[in-house]
Amino acid sequence: MQQNSIDENIISKLGELPSGTIIYEDGLAEIFGRCSTTIKRAVDRGEIPPAIRLFGKAAWLAGNIIDHIRMRLESAAQELERDRKRLSKMEG
Repeated sequence: MQQNSIDENIISKLGELPSGTIIYEDGLAEIFGRCSTTIKRAVDRGEIPPAIRLFGKAAWLAGNIIDHIRMRLESAAQELERDRKRLSKMEG
C-alpha cells in the first residue's frame, strides 16, 4: 500500500476529502493502511460507523466517518471528566 504522508501514523487523506465523498471498503482500507478485514472488524467494534451497500459494495461518506470519530472522541473526553470528578469526590 502507498504511504499517504511522511508519518504513517497521521491519516490526513480522510480529512482532505469533501464530506460527501463516497469511499468504498478497499479505499478506506488504503486510507487507514489496513486490510479490508480490519475495516470490517473496526465496524464490529464501533470504531467506524456501519457501511451502506452501494452497487453491492460496502460504502461510507467521508464526512460520516469523521463525524463518528469526532463523537467517539467527545464521548471519551466526557467519560474521562466524569471519572475525574468521581475520583475527586472519593479522595476529598
